[in-house]
Amino acid sequence: MKVEVCGSKWAGEKPDKVSSLFAMLAKEPLDPSFERYGNFFYRADNDRNLYHIDGNFLHISYVFRISGTKAELDKLRRACRANQKTSAYLEAKREEDERYAKRELLKGDFRP
Repeated sequence: MKVEVCGSKWAGEKPDKVSSLFAMLAKEPLDPSFERYGNFFYRADNDRNLYHIDGNFLHISYVFRISGTKAELDKLRRACRANQKTSAYLEAKREEDERYAKRELLKGDFRP
């Protein structure tokens, strides 16, 4: 497993440990806009055995991008999925979906 980014860091700073990400996932809702970009967990384009987990949180900037095999990332993937089932996340997702639908509707309204 490779921790590329984890935490509220400046470029070049050492990433936080994965254990701190688990703590954040237990108390802060993820940013649901990341569902549109792989839903936090996805396979790498160039390697069938490599997966990524990445995202950020809704109310606090705590960016993460971690790469590894499906087995290495399974516990973290399950923690992300559990976060997505919380009432705070579901409410944020409902609001994000409404904003997205309005943006899409407005695109169709543009008349030059």
